[in-house]
Amino acid sequence: MARRRALVVEADWRMRKLVRTNLEALRLEVVEAVSAEECRAVLDEGPCDLVVVDADLPGGNGWNLVAQLRRTPGVGDLPIIVLVSEPVRARLLRRFQQVGALVKPFGASDLVACVECALAGAADHWPRAAHLHSHTQQEEDQMEELFKKVNRVQDPANLQGLEVKHAPIFHLPEVVKAGEPFALRVTIGQAPHGMEGKHHIEWLDLYAGEVFVAHVLFSPVLPKAEVEVPLVLDESTTLRVTSLCNLHGVWEGTHQVVVQ
Repeated sequence: MARRRALVVEADWRMRKLVRTNLEALRLEVVEAVSAEECRAVLDEGPCDLVVVDADLPGGNGWNLVAQLRRTPGVGDLPIIVLVSEPVRARLLRRFQQVGALVKPFGASDLVACVECALAGAADHWPRAAHLHSHTQQEEDQMEELFKKVNRVQDPANLQGLEVKHAPIFHLPEVVKAGEPFALRVTIGQAPHGMEGKHHIEWLDLYAGEVFVAHVLFSPVLPKAEVEVPLVLDESTTLRVTSLCNLHGVWEGTHQVVVQ
């Protein structure tokens, strides 16, 4: 009888080794990939029985990869286990993507139990490492609601609650002339959002009208989530910034620019 085949998508060689060792102990044939592109190439070559993906692939591609796999014919029903850094994301993945999710760091027994559930098709019984959860139930419920939608600033002149640290703040000259370059600086938060490993801004997207301008990735080692971008506008438009807080979801804000 042929051994079942597992694909491990992980950029960190140490984590790949840990996962491979435990999967091989379960008598699985293990194939490795270090990126979303390599993962898709492996799946094009032949079927797999299980996919293990690190959500923290470089560039945030792990999250996109999971969504793409779920939409891919012939692959969408595969058991998927996602390795995540925050407990609230594990909960969201289990509920809305129907995947196994393990919070790093995890033990070998947690991984083995999750793999066994995945291969048995027991999606309703994914193991949870409860001792790793650092938020109250009320906090997790609030974060879950925030992750279900794009959180938009209601009144930029009167920020309330979480808006104070998540609203994009636009800094630009009072006068913008058509065809002339100017510097746009965007800071996340009227009171700048903190940047720590457990709570930080992950990325920012900037649009001028419907035109995509920039995608910026932030590291928690930075003092704040801020970027300066040179722009040239030919006509009045609306600047739009979308950003992701790893605990409080996607936030969006706009600023109308009148070009003279």
